[in-house]
Formats: sequence, structure tokens, C-alpha cells
Amino acid sequence: MDPRELQTLLTAARSATESGNSALVKLHESGDRGAFDAARDLLESPDPEDRLFAAQILRELGRPEYPFARETVSLLASAGQHETDADVLEWFASALTYQGRDEALPLLLQWAAIGPAGGPRCHHAQPHQHVYGRASG
Repeated sequence: MDPRELQTLLTAARSATESGNSALVKLHESGDRGAFDAARDLLESPDPEDRLFAAQILRELGRPEYPFARETVSLLASAGQHETDADVLEWFASALTYQGRDEALPLLLQWAAIGPAGGPRCHHAQPHQHVYGRASG
């Protein structure tokens, strides 16, 4: 993808509402290395909105049929270890769950089990039976 086109899509996706965000859909469907790299860079931002946006891109850009699935799981798992924003963590968990990769399962279970006052840290971290083919524990 042309770098100017990528920047235009990133800007449009960031400013659009989640419902009917055609720019975000186009980023997902592109399977483009530039889109992946931009999302990876956003994970390092001090701004939680940037990190949340990165997870929204990676959730589907990294889906199993795309070439970034394994890298996406590794990136989100690493970033999630030090993430403090609950909304961002929810998106990380959603993106990891969507990947359906077994290597994400232990981390998702950990995120689901540990939280403030002993409650779940992240309810989206519950592994979904339809994704993993087995009941969550």
C-alpha cells in the first residue's frame, strides 16, 4: 500500500465512529505490512487512545488467515503485560481471543482471573468456546 494511502486510511479510521468504519475495514482487509507496522508503533504510545486504536487494527489484521497472526499474538501479549488502562486491555484481550491461537490461552486465562479486589481483570479475556473449541474454565 502506498504510504500516503496508508496515512489517509489511518487518519480516517481513527476519526470515524466504530459503526461502519470503512477505513478501518479497508485496513483490516489490506493485509498490508505498513498497516501492521503502524499499529505496532502505536502500541508504544503513551496515549491510551493510540494503544486502543492499535488493538482495533491488530484484532483483524492479525487474524489467522493473514500473515501477521503469530506476530500479533506476540505483540499484544507483550504489551498486555504492562498495560494499565482497562479499556486498552479489553481490546488487547478481544484481539487475542479473536486470533484463536493456543499460545494466547494462558495469558487470557491469567487476565480473566486476576484483577482489582480479586475479581476478573478483564472480562473479554474469557476464552470463547467457539474460538478455542473447548469450554472456558
